[in-house]
Amino acid sequence: MNCSSEIYDLEHLRSIPITEVAEEFGTLVRKGSIYFTICPWHPDNNPSLALYERTNENKCYCFTCGGKRKSTIDLVMAHLKCDFPTACSWLGNRFGIPPINGKHTEVKHIPLRRKTIQLPQATAYVPKEWLQAHVTPDNCFCRCLAQLVKPEIVERITAEYLLGSFRFANSKNATEYVLFPSIDNHARIHNIKYQSYETDIRSPRFFHSNGSYWLGKYLQKHAIVSSEGETNTDCLFGEHLLQLRPSSYVALVESPKNALVGSAFCPELVWVATGNKNMLKRNILEPLRGRKVIVYPDRDAISDWKQILDRMSDLAYFQVSDFCEKFAPEDKLKYDIADFFIEKQMKYRQTPQELILG
Repeated sequence: MNCSSEIYDLEHLRSIPITEVAEEFGTLVRKGSIYFTICPWHPDNNPSLALYERTNENKCYCFTCGGKRKSTIDLVMAHLKCDFPTACSWLGNRFGIPPINGKHTEVKHIPLRRKTIQLPQATAYVPKEWLQAHVTPDNCFCRCLAQLVKPEIVERITAEYLLGSFRFANSKNATEYVLFPSIDNHARIHNIKYQSYETDIRSPRFFHSNGSYWLGKYLQKHAIVSSEGETNTDCLFGEHLLQLRPSSYVALVESPKNALVGSAFCPELVWVATGNKNMLKRNILEPLRGRKVIVYPDRDAISDWKQILDRMSDLAYFQVSDFCEKFAPEDKLKYDIADFFIEKQMKYRQTPQELILG
């Protein structure tokens, strides 16, 4: 077959769902709402090529290689080690798309097919399938974060902490919320906090929330979690990440926002959060046993947290930092670590890890 004589509608080829193209070359692994596969651009034993089929996007990106996002045609060229015309011909033959032979032909686009998820019967914990159906970086929190850091950082945090977007169905409340799941070290989802954030970077309330709420009762009401199910939030936010990095230092903060912003700017640490001041309890902190933990309390909680953690010195190596006191403006009594990172990034447009780790 002489590929050079074949002319294809390139937009049509690039609209073939990239997960289906990747599946031709190997197994897909799902992490949150994103599918991963082996990257053909480098030796890859642990699938690192992320596949995106969101609105107006049908590309892949490798978290190891970096670089630009690639299309379906790029992916075929890399796997087959072939030139552009050969890759187009392969896609056309494989997915039943004929060449247009240089004549203008209006071709209908292939819709991106969403993966359907069957929800299980009500369980004691929030079903993973329910959360995964909502996981996406297209939420109000990540849209704030995306104005401060690179897209791949937002995507990493979404996949690691399983952040999602949620709107209440059949409700007059049209607000969009971000989901912050509390997942323990056994991968059980205890409850899910939801909040809404101001995303206008010009607003004085940019990246601020009007309050936090919990989905537990809603999930029980809709028979997603059983009425006798576990909706108490008795685990750390981000706890499920501890076992993945057993030798890393841990950063302990109060709110999920602090943990996520901290992870964006200082990924050397494993960031976890208590959820609120009252959750600084021994049973909640038990997963930190034996770990080296740097504690960054909000400015107004430094003294209280230090007293409490001094009584738990047998549990972990807690180092309570006065960072938020040191760098807080005089008029901000509730200054936290996220405030620091956001203000520095907006002012200087540079990553301030050196200060936090120093």
